[in-house]
Amino acid sequence: MSFRKQLFILLLGFTILSQLFSGAYYLHTDYIKNNKRTNEISKKSLDYVRYKIDKKTNKLEASLSLLKNDALFFNLLGTNDIEKTSSLINNYYLTEDDSFWIITDLEGSIKASSFQKSEPTPLINSSALTPSSLNLSNFILLNGKIYKSVTTFIASPSFLGTISFGFSLDSIASDSSALLDNTRIHFMRMTNQNNGENSSENNNTDISSTAITALIHKNEQEKILAFINKNESIRGTIFEYRKDLIFFAILLLALALIVALISAYISTPLKELYRVSKSIDNNRQISVPKSIHRYTETSSVTNSLASLSKKINKYDQTLSHIQKHENLITTHNYQTIIEALETKINEQENFIIMRLALHHLRSINASFGYEIGDQYISIIAKRLSSLASTSNQIFRLHNNEFLIVTDYETIDKNWLNLLFQTLAIPVSIGENIKINPFFSVGQVSHPLNGDDTQTLLRRADIALQQARNKDVRIELYTDELEEVYRRKEIIINSLKPALANHEFWIEYQPKLDIKSGRVEHFEALMRWYHPTLGLIFPDEFIELAERSGNMSILSQWMLKNIFQQLHIWKQRGHLLSVAINLSTSDLTDPTLPEKLSYLFSTYDIKPWQLSIEITESTAMQDTATTIKVLDDISNLGILLAIDDFGTGYSSLAQLTKLPVNELKIDKTFILKLCSESGNLAIVRSTIDLGHLLELKVIAEGVENLETAKILSQMKCDYIQGYWLSKPMPAHQVLSWLKNFKKIIL
Repeated sequence: MSFRKQLFILLLGFTILSQLFSGAYYLHTDYIKNNKRTNEISKKSLDYVRYKIDKKTNKLEASLSLLKNDALFFNLLGTNDIEKTSSLINNYYLTEDDSFWIITDLEGSIKASSFQKSEPTPLINSSALTPSSLNLSNFILLNGKIYKSVTTFIASPSFLGTISFGFSLDSIASDSSALLDNTRIHFMRMTNQNNGENSSENNNTDISSTAITALIHKNEQEKILAFINKNESIRGTIFEYRKDLIFFAILLLALALIVALISAYISTPLKELYRVSKSIDNNRQISVPKSIHRYTETSSVTNSLASLSKKINKYDQTLSHIQKHENLITTHNYQTIIEALETKINEQENFIIMRLALHHLRSINASFGYEIGDQYISIIAKRLSSLASTSNQIFRLHNNEFLIVTDYETIDKNWLNLLFQTLAIPVSIGENIKINPFFSVGQVSHPLNGDDTQTLLRRADIALQQARNKDVRIELYTDELEEVYRRKEIIINSLKPALANHEFWIEYQPKLDIKSGRVEHFEALMRWYHPTLGLIFPDEFIELAERSGNMSILSQWMLKNIFQQLHIWKQRGHLLSVAINLSTSDLTDPTLPEKLSYLFSTYDIKPWQLSIEITESTAMQDTATTIKVLDDISNLGILLAIDDFGTGYSSLAQLTKLPVNELKIDKTFILKLCSESGNLAIVRSTIDLGHLLELKVIAEGVENLETAKILSQMKCDYIQGYWLSKPMPAHQVLSWLKNFKKIIL
């Protein structure tokens, strides 16, 4: 027997024996580790169950506290309107599917509940509850299920009784079982008998001797346990599978060892050949060991690679030259940009960066197709390339953005004018397509505006955004722009938390009916006091909310609060109407009419008590969808008004298609009505136009008696402004109305 075979048998036998001993040791330690892990996870899961029960109980108690202060709930309870009462509780106070609620009178009779009539209803023991006591917490067993309930006393002029919120502990168990590889969590209720012994009630599952338990609740009469039976684990199956896996792993390891021994000698030249190829790949000098010449094939391949390496180096040099000089503008070269800027920064050069963006590329692609869009970009890139020089380098940054790096402390105005003139020339593609380029530029300087690449690029982008917003061709970066950018970022990130933290409120500004001299209409205006930025007006945060996609949640919050306030005023004997401003995203939401209908029904408000104001520009966006939504809203009986009339770009033909009832003249025409004859003519013609279209006309921005009298003479229908009253919080409205005296102009 040869030495190689003897060595092979010896190594194979040694490997098999060592793997058998290793496998046995692994199985033993793995069993101990898994058992310990199961115990730890079970205990943590039971702790999590206790936490979830406490958290859910606290949430129910909080909901009960809110419900006890809800005037609408007591109003619905007094009218015995079970359907609306159920809707109110399910939609606003008890939204989770596994929760239930029960309302009982003082005799314990169920007045209403979330259970179907055919379902058994838990009996809530509220005998220990008094009108002056706090919430009462109970555990109840029904049909093998344990429920947790929270009960409180409710009292109104028309009803005395209790209301209970609760949930099944099975829902808590379902959420927690995922942590235990499908091992179930069970609950048991144990009560004290007269003889002092314990009796147990659970969900038809026996507790084993190896079970892990946790105390959920305990008092003199009962205790609630949560437990996990370890014998439900599927570890046995996993264990059997693991034995087979280890067996095959041993065989694979043995074979791998054999292959490794045999291939070690044969593969040595190939490994050296791989090392040579990696040297070529990393542009390192090639070193050829003697072992590589053991075989003719590997020696021949090595010689070929050495020749190829020389050709690759020459090709790389050519490609580098093309990328850095000839092809910078027509392809993306972000890494080249970074390297160029960092080189200038490291050498402490003074230079200027201009970030140029082409506008309306998305519209061009949508109108003519992406191929035309690519040709358009290519033509612009060639124009820029014609202006490039050693002092004015031009790079392609993104799809529609370019970067111009100028080696001067100030821009050559003649070159800049040439740049703008060259780019502004209309682009003709084919025979029928002609595109007028629109672009903006943001400019920063090094080292004035930053001393690192990323800061300079970011601040150039800030200046570019400002140029877009101001609709100018170029904007220079200033520290004030950074502050504006950071402020906007803070506002956008604070919108959702502000709602949760009750930082928003609503103020109401009255409108005077000139004909009657009375006030029955108000405009709702949202206000926000930020903890660090202070008072933020709608003109600033509404646009940012719209841009960041948060406008819908603000509008829904405002609508709900307005309906609640109208309901409160109605209960106090005042039927008032309120106007609210809605945004573009609101008016393209096809579910808006349905949401409004639900609010009218829930709060018992008439449609004429709400009017919706929309700007001209809002009404003209996505016209077909907007008109459909406005028609549906108008069909509900809600009044619609065009706000800030005269500042948009709508045509009379478009306005006649909208189901509007009112025109609201923008305050820019009203503020100088007494001093500028041009404004006087515009306002008079607008009022006449509104009346010809059978619309009511509202003038906002009235700040003195003289303006009010002029508007009265022009037959304006309503006026609004500081002369009448500043916006006021809701709690001041009724006292203001009480002191208000009829005005005759």
